[in-house]
Amino acid sequence: MKEYMPYLVSILTALISAVVSISVCKKQTKTEIEKIKEQAKANIEIEREKLQLEKEKMELEHKLEIEKIHAQNDDAFASGLTDKLFDMVLQNSDVQEQLAIGIKQGLNNRK
Repeated sequence: MKEYMPYLVSILTALISAVVSISVCKKQTKTEIEKIKEQAKANIEIEREKLQLEKEKMELEHKLEIEKIHAQNDDAFASGLTDKLFDMVLQNSDVQEQLAIGIKQGLNNRK
């Protein structure tokens, strides 16, 4: 048994060293995993905020585009309405006579 004693001491020391190393490694790994989880949460939150800002930007652009289209439609409607009314007025024979009289008087006054 005495001849195996140095080997047993070496084996026991190696086992204790292995257990301690494994324990320390496990603790460090847990700490690293927690750090990675926290960083991932922070990254997700940052991306969420970026997406929210992008969404708000797109909504504002869409709203401005719709307002622009409404303004163009309103202008086109008003222009079309004015043209129609002007055509209707010019087709009226009384208005045509008044215009002819006005033009003649303007030419006569010019001479």
